Amino acid sequence: GDAPNTVLGMGASREMRRREGNHFVIVTASCDRITLSPRVHLDVRQDLRLTGRVTHVGNSSMEVEVELEQAPACASTSTPQWSSVMTGYFVMVARDPASYKAARVPRLQLQSDADRAAWERGVRNNERRKQERATSVHSTVPTEDEMKVIHDLFLVHHHPIKKKPTQVSTPGRPSAPAP
Repeated sequence: GDAPNTVLGMGASREMRRREGNHFVIVTASCDRITLSPRVHLDVRQDLRLTGRVTHVGNSSMEVEVELEQAPACASTSTPQWSSVMTGYFVMVARDPASYKAARVPRLQLQSDADRAAWERGVRNNERRKQERATSVHSTVPTEDEMKVIHDLFLVHHHPIKKKPTQVSTPGRPSAPAP
């Protein structure tokens, strides 16, 4: 719903207003990836901490890394070790509030090694997203081998006795498994 947009957008737009004095409408373009930690069992009785940072900016888009952490069950020290429960990457876009056209976002100011490491992750994630868009079935026609796999799957589904599927591997694309 609106809660993630509100939380992510408030942080991103607050950072831009602080630097530039501009106002933008920030919307979530996509949820790139959410990774749950297999090592941590989420206990709703424990304190949770949600943090985020802008890790990459384009012209009007930005990647926001969000981390959900959980406090330890028994905090025996004054500075307890929080455990990462989930990390998510979201692509946010800035829009002019009057026209809703793309609004330019300010460049990131990388001040620490952690900032630079986060930026490098953001660059890699952005390149991966570009590559995925370029080879997506939404933008490219299936290859001849992929068409054979689709046809085989069709035959198996509609005429299970007539033909068994074959497995075809196409360089750069995962193999289509037989059902």
